[in-house]
Amino acid sequence: MNEGSELIEFYGEECPHCRRMEKVVAQFEKRHKTKITKLEVWHNKENMKLLETIPAFASCRGVPFFWNKEIGKAICGECTLEQLEDWAS
Repeated sequence: MNEGSELIEFYGEECPHCRRMEKVVAQFEKRHKTKITKLEVWHNKENMKLLETIPAFASCRGVPFFWNKEIGKAICGECTLEQLEDWAS
């Protein structure tokens, strides 16, 4: 895990896919002793504006959307712990 990397999850408050990812994200954070910044986009227009500036989001258009700002890597939708680890490294 790169020290100081900026890992972001964009999510929707009522999104069932986002809720299912909560356990996976918690496992990741515990295992790697790091936090993924969580930004709600369904009720927060500023967070949605930020999300729409990320080029990789154009092909996704949904949440959860994971963005590794440091290396420009994204995950669109639900994923496994292993996929999240690969995205973060």
